[in-house]
Amino acid sequence: MDSLEPHLLDMSIRAGVLDIFLKLKEERGKSVLMITHDISTIGYVADRIYVMYQGKIIESGPADEVLGNPLHPYTKALISAVPIPDPSGRTTLFSLTVKEETEPYNGKGCRYYPRCPFAMDVCRQKEPGLTGGTNDHYVACFLY
Repeated sequence: MDSLEPHLLDMSIRAGVLDIFLKLKEERGKSVLMITHDISTIGYVADRIYVMYQGKIIESGPADEVLGNPLHPYTKALISAVPIPDPSGRTTLFSLTVKEETEPYNGKGCRYYPRCPFAMDVCRQKEPGLTGGTNDHYVACFLY
């Protein structure tokens, strides 16, 4: 037996599964809840995106809004990590360097602060709630 992992789908099968999700949504009016680490895939099928970090929603909104105008540093890092064949075609390129985690999350404050390049003192002390609402787009970050 070769070393192929059975839980990984090749690109053609993956595209077929995503097309099934789209047909369920568009032709039959069904909702699909999809949980993934692949933000590029979710952008293909989702109307709305919820980005989570360590079990906490840190950004939410319409898919086009979250992907086109990400607010949270973690969401920006996820998008910047998506490989694309021709980077010149990307309208927005985030060059976000995630910090090496030098101090562990201590159970209070923002869960992302140990890795966030923009962490402030308030991030270590208090957990931000979802705020905003412009274009139905919310973020849990003291930068906003």
